[in-house]
Amino acid sequence: AGVARARLALEQGRATEALREGLWAADRIRAASPEQVARALVSRGEEVLATAGEATEGRRDLDPDRQRGILLLERARQALEAGGYPRAVQRAFYACQLLQGAPGS
Repeated sequence: AGVARARLALEQGRATEALREGLWAADRIRAASPEQVARALVSRGEEVLATAGEATEGRRDLDPDRQRGILLLERARQALEAGGYPRAVQRAFYACQLLQGAPGS
């Protein structure tokens, strides 16, 4: 919708409005990029762990799902750093589900 409005405004000679609409559309596209989605999911997983307020590193008494979620979150961070955004999204999403931090849970 933003691109169409930008094009129409440009065709009608309203350059400022066309620029504003084009930038709005670009921001929406960027927000849905695999990198941004991965960053948001990794942040969500980290928030869930921080909220729990428990030390998790090296603990063997954690629930297996929680252990797996922590491992997946770490692997998601690694994939994100390496530029493997689709892999980071997948791992972070599953980590959030296991850690009970998936959107809507």
